[in-house]
Amino acid sequence: MTLAGVTVAVLGAGRMGSAIIRGLVSAGASVVATGRRRETLERAARLGAEVTRSNSEAARRAELVIIAVKPRNYPEVAAEIAPVVKGKTVASIVAGVTLRILDDTLPGAHNYRVMPNIGALVMKSATAIALRPGGSKGANPGLVEEAFKTIGSVTWIPEELMDAWTALAGSGPGFLAEVADALILGGVAAGLPRREASAAVAQLFRAVADLIESMHPAQLRDEVATPAGTTIAGLHSMHRWAPRRMMVDAVLSAYRRCRELAGEVERSLRP
Repeated sequence: MTLAGVTVAVLGAGRMGSAIIRGLVSAGASVVATGRRRETLERAARLGAEVTRSNSEAARRAELVIIAVKPRNYPEVAAEIAPVVKGKTVASIVAGVTLRILDDTLPGAHNYRVMPNIGALVMKSATAIALRPGGSKGANPGLVEEAFKTIGSVTWIPEELMDAWTALAGSGPGFLAEVADALILGGVAAGLPRREASAAVAQLFRAVADLIESMHPAQLRDEVATPAGTTIAGLHSMHRWAPRRMMVDAVLSAYRRCRELAGEVERSLRP
């Protein structure tokens, strides 16, 4: 399926929305974007989108509507576009907004729950799309899948796993950035200039990303940790602080917060 000539509304042209706009425009889609601030609209226009402050106007003109607002703004946006999205395909990337919430607030639309990550900024997002009960992809999955393939890879998963995906793939870049910063500081502490330390860590992450696609991370670690060498000495020091437990706990904390967000959105929708 091609996106050439397809009109897509991106409601919320913030950081993630802007990345999606860039991908869609590069694939030939016609994009109408919305935003609250003038700077947001100006950035979206520079990326090649038509801009408007009206979510309902953008949604009315589009074949695919992508909701990319903050969770606290979802109820307002849903109320605004609900009258104009019946029969349209709607994809929400709003954390905590479940398929049930989408179906309740946007009745008659073909609703999809999607979770990309910040890798979209460099067209390397790891994006998940929620399957409906029974493994159904819904009424128009090709359009949604192609739209998000413009910013990286796409994986379909059962909806009950979406909070886990959000915690790992959505929040994971933040966790890895913290690790990267610590490694850079370690290099600086050992005498490297910050620029060289930063370049080295960036290359390390690129190499490790490629390597763990073909070998288990533990195998990679063992390949590097030669007997009585520098790596095993560093690993021994790391294990005093239980780094594996720290990272698992970080993902689980993010997962619990995802579940809380769903409850907060639901409460905000009650009369």
